[in-house]
Amino acid sequence: MLSEKIKKIIYILLLSLVVYLFFLIIPKLTNIFNFIFDIIKPFLIAFILSFLLHPLVSFIQKYVKKRGIAVIIVLILFLVLIIIFIKYISNILIFEFEHLSIKMPEIIKELENILNKLLSSIPIFKNYSISLEDLINKNGNIIQDTIFTSETLNKLLNSFKYILITPIILIYLLLDYEKIINGIRQYLINNKKEKFKNYLGELNKTMSSYIRGVLLVMFILFTIFTIVFSILDVENAMVFALIMAITNVIPYLGSWIGTSLPVLYVLLTSYKKAIIVLVVCIIIQTLEADVLTPLVQGKKTKLHPLIIVLSLLFFGSLFGFIGMLIAVPMAALINITLKYYPINNIIKLIN
Repeated sequence: MLSEKIKKIIYILLLSLVVYLFFLIIPKLTNIFNFIFDIIKPFLIAFILSFLLHPLVSFIQKYVKKRGIAVIIVLILFLVLIIIFIKYISNILIFEFEHLSIKMPEIIKELENILNKLLSSIPIFKNYSISLEDLINKNGNIIQDTIFTSETLNKLLNSFKYILITPIILIYLLLDYEKIINGIRQYLINNKKEKFKNYLGELNKTMSSYIRGVLLVMFILFTIFTIVFSILDVENAMVFALIMAITNVIPYLGSWIGTSLPVLYVLLTSYKKAIIVLVVCIIIQTLEADVLTPLVQGKKTKLHPLIIVLSLLFFGSLFGFIGMLIAVPMAALINITLKYYPINNIIKLIN
């Protein structure tokens, strides 16, 4: 008979072997996953679009009665928006991103001078200096990774493949969206999965409210900041408006990250203008937080501020800037999951 110690050693060795073999076959698995993902990609795109457009279809259906006509109206409106974006907005964004990326070395140098002047005015830091160029090089060229160039945007626009098959899938999903949802609901009821049905229902309600609300707020903020920055004669107005709209999704930190970029950029040419831009940004974002978001999203995800901060740190460290953007919905998903399936139940199930 083998002793417990030898059994544990054999178990560890076997586990190590399994992990080693798994890492050996990862490249092959990656190729398989990429192949599968390429096949299901149009279905995923169509599902996401149907998820976002379904409320609009239901709203129009109240007036036109027939769902098919409502779907056609929504798809025409969606197509018009895409054409407008490609024809007008995308060209401006590409030009502005390109202009910003060309000026970036000059901006970095000016910011470096400003920071070093501030340090030299403080007795403790008088002998210290900051080199932003070295800092950027050490962190993997942050500016090039975070600032879009024309090449990045072109790749983004060219990534919309399956232009023929995705709309067909989207049409079928929009036409049968409620039938599919009701079918899943009825299947779960028939199989006595009431708890799982309620879990999916709350998850769908929370996520749909959050995602649609966030997208609408982003669009409104993008429009407002584009107009305001254009009136204030801020260069690359549309780019900064887009950055402000995207970073606003990040709780607590996002508004400050977004505001700092146009303010610092304007600060290089005019202190007075930078103060005006800062004040205007604070006013708009205060109105967004106190009026616009509650009006559009209604009740926010019921998460404690400490949970949100923890999720920002966790998902931010895992996925970087993208992780910070998805931190709140991921935290909400985990919160709802633990509400219906507590961790002690999951541990019992594993054991």
